[in-house]
Amino acid sequence: MPPAPPNAAQRDPVVDNSGLEAPDDLLGRFQGWDHVDQAHWATWREDAREAYDFYAGRQWTADEVRQLENLNRIPVVFNRLAPTIDAVSGAEIGARQQVQYFPRQVGDTAIDDILTEGAEWIMDECEGDEEDSGAFRDVLICGVGCTETRPDFDLASRIVKERVDPLEITWDASARKACFADARHLCRRKPMSKDAFRELWPGAEPEADVGLQSARPVIVDPRIRYDGTNGGADGAVSRDEVIVREYQWFERQPRHLVGGLTAQMLKARNPDVPVRDGLVELTADQHDDLQARFPGTRSARITVKVFFRAFVAGAQVLEYAKLEVGDFTYKAMTGKRDRNKGTWYGLVRPMIDPQKWANKVFSQILHIMRSNAQGGLLIEKGAGIDPRQFEASWADASAITWVEDGTISSPNGKKFDVKPMAEYPTSLDKLMAVAVTAVRDTTGVNQEMLGSAGRDQPGVLESQRTQQAFGILAAFFDSKRRYHAMQGRLLLKTMALYLPADTLVRVTGADNDPRYVPLALTRDAADYDVIVDEAPAGPNQKMAVFQILMQLTPLLQNAGLGAKVWAEIARYSPLPAKVAELIASDLMQKEAAARAQSPAQARQAASLAQAKAADGAASAQHHAAQAALAGARALRVHVETAKDIAGAAQAPDLATQEAQAKLDLTRATTSNLLAEVAAKLDPGGGAENPTGAAIP
Repeated sequence: MPPAPPNAAQRDPVVDNSGLEAPDDLLGRFQGWDHVDQAHWATWREDAREAYDFYAGRQWTADEVRQLENLNRIPVVFNRLAPTIDAVSGAEIGARQQVQYFPRQVGDTAIDDILTEGAEWIMDECEGDEEDSGAFRDVLICGVGCTETRPDFDLASRIVKERVDPLEITWDASARKACFADARHLCRRKPMSKDAFRELWPGAEPEADVGLQSARPVIVDPRIRYDGTNGGADGAVSRDEVIVREYQWFERQPRHLVGGLTAQMLKARNPDVPVRDGLVELTADQHDDLQARFPGTRSARITVKVFFRAFVAGAQVLEYAKLEVGDFTYKAMTGKRDRNKGTWYGLVRPMIDPQKWANKVFSQILHIMRSNAQGGLLIEKGAGIDPRQFEASWADASAITWVEDGTISSPNGKKFDVKPMAEYPTSLDKLMAVAVTAVRDTTGVNQEMLGSAGRDQPGVLESQRTQQAFGILAAFFDSKRRYHAMQGRLLLKTMALYLPADTLVRVTGADNDPRYVPLALTRDAADYDVIVDEAPAGPNQKMAVFQILMQLTPLLQNAGLGAKVWAEIARYSPLPAKVAELIASDLMQKEAAARAQSPAQARQAASLAQAKAADGAASAQHHAAQAALAGARALRVHVETAKDIAGAAQAPDLATQEAQAKLDLTRATTSNLLAEVAAKLDPGGGAENPTGAAIP
C-alpha cells in the first residue's frame, strides 16, 4: 500500500518533531549566535523603540519632561512626523501588489491560474494584505517589517499570514542583502502565557525562563544593554508570561542524484522519494545502501539546504524539528541600509532631530510668552491711593506690582507706570517655519503627496511632483516587491504541503466562466516563476489606469477589440467591483451567444441584414423621388405664373419634367414593396436574397 500523500495528515512543524533528536551541541550553538546577533542589533533596538515612541507622540524623554517641569515649562508636542508616515503607508495601501505564478514548462501552463487564484483565496481568508501593510508601516518606522506564514487548521484555508513585531526577531548579523535574503539563521523571542505554554509542551516547566530572577545565560558585552532573553523594553516580563525562543536555521547536507532505469525503479518502489529535474535525490545513507546493492551505479553529488527549527525556554530544548517547507517561515522587508552599522532604518530616523527642534522651539516660545509681562502696572507704595480700592477697580488686580518709593518717580513726578510688554523676537516666524518644514524636507515627502499643498497649480504638475516623491521612496517599495517574491515562493510550498487534496479553487478562465478546480492538480507541477504585479484592486492604481484608458478610448473604439478586452477594461475601472463584474460578464455572455449560433441561424441573420439594408436603400430612393416630384410641381406653378407675365414663348417645357418625376416615384414605390416582401420571406438553407441585387 503506497504511503499517504504529504498533505493527508494535519501536521505542523511547531508540534511535530518527526522523531529527530536534538544534537548535543545545540544549546551551545544557539548561545554563540545570540552573543553575536544581540551585540549587532542592540543599538538598532534602542533606535527602533525611540522611533515607535516618536510616531506615537511620545517625543520627550522622562528626564527632559522632569527638567521642563522644574523650569515651569510645558513639553509641547506637535506631531508632524506621524502624518508623513501615514501618507506613505496610505500610498502603499492604494497601490497594493499581488503575486502571480508563471510556469517554466509548457505542460504546466494549464494550472498557473489555479496557483494564482489559490494564493489570492488564502490571502483573503487570513487578511494577508492587511498584514503586509502593517509590516510595511513597521519598515517606514524602524526599517524592518516581518510576517510569518504558517499552517492554521482552524481556518478553511489552512494557512495564515501574520505580522510579527520586528523587535521580537533577531536576524543573522552577517546578512547583508535586502530583506535578509542571505540570512543563515534567525531567532524570535515570543512571550506567551503559562497556560498556552503548557498546552504546547505539557511536560516542560514554564518557570524555566520567567522573570529576571531566573537563571539564564549571561552575555558579557559592553555593547549590549540587556540580553533580550526575557523581552520587553526593560528586559522584564509579567509573572504570568514565559519567553520562548524560536530558532530557525539551515544546514548544508550532501545529496546524490541518480537517473536512468535505477531512478525509475526507486521511484516505483517509493513514490515519495524526492525528484529533481527527473533525477531521484538520495541522502548519503540511501546512496550508500544503493551502492552496496548495485555497485557501480552512477550518481552526481550535490549540496542542498535543509532547514530546521527549535524551541528553547531557559536551558531546555522544548522541540527540535525539520522545516518541511524548506524555507524560513519568517519573511522580512527592509528600508534604507546603514552601511557602517550593518542595520536598516526607516523614514522616522531622519525626522527625529527636526521634530525635536520644532518641539523645543515651540516650547521655548511658549515659555517666553508666559514668563514675560502681559500688561499691568508698576505702583509705588507712597502714591497716595487706596491700594484695596485701586485693585478692586482695575480689570486685573493680580497684574499690579508694588515697588518701593522712588523706584519709578522723581520728587514731583508720577507714582505709577505701565509694565513694558514683551517684544516679539525678530524673525521668530522664520525660525518656526524652518523647524516645521524641516520635518518634511528630511524625508523627501513633499506637500503634494501629503495632500496639503496650499497653492494653485495645474493637476499635471501636482501629479509629477507626487511621482517625484515616490522616486525618493523607491527603496522602500523595491524592498516590498522583493519581499512579495520571497513570500510568494514560501506560500507556494506551504500550499503544496498543508492544503487538502480535495480543496477546490474558483478559477475564471478566458471566457469569464467561473469554475472550481482541485488545487491538487498543482502537486506535480514544475518550478514556477513568481511575478509581483500591481493589483488592480488598489483605488489609486485603478484610477490611474482608467484615466489612461479614457484618453485611448477614441482609438480603441475603432480598433475592433473583442469583448474580452472590454471586459478587462471594465474590471480596471473605478466602479464598484460588483458593477464592473456585471458589465464584464454581460459582454462575455453576448460574445459567447454570438459564437454559439447554428450555421442556419447565421445565414438567416445575414440574409435579414441584407434585406434590411436593401429596405433602407429603397426607402431613401422613394423619399428622393417624392422630393423631386414636389420640386417639379413647385417649379411648374412658378413658371406658369411667369408665363402669364412674360408670355408662353419663354416658358420651359415642364410637362416632360413632371412626367419623369412621376416615373421615378413609381419605381421607388415598387422597390420599397419588393424589399418588404423579401424581409418577410424565410431564406431557408442559405437561399439567396432576391433583393440582394440592385433593382433596375
